[in-house]
Amino acid sequence: MSADTQLRDSDPAHWPVAPGWRPLVDEFFAGATGRKLQAFLGERLAAGAVIFPPQPLRALELTPPEDVRVVILGQDPYHGRGQGEGLAFSVAPGVP
Repeated sequence: MSADTQLRDSDPAHWPVAPGWRPLVDEFFAGATGRKLQAFLGERLAAGAVIFPPQPLRALELTPPEDVRVVILGQDPYHGRGQGEGLAFSVAPGVP
């Protein structure tokens, strides 16, 4: 599995987000729930688990907070390898 199709780093400081989101992301991962999530991801990656998508906060990279008008929450169950790209209800062009 290619590095660009799965998560390789459990440290959210290395996940790209728009600058306006960084303080909120850092605050979340500094708290108990965020630390627990980061530890879980690190353990799973160390055990060889394949975790999708490669950029879990991609929506926060593409949309600065000042541009957010509406938030639609959804769960996107990826059916095949390489489909997860960090956006609900989305796969990259050319991916079946």
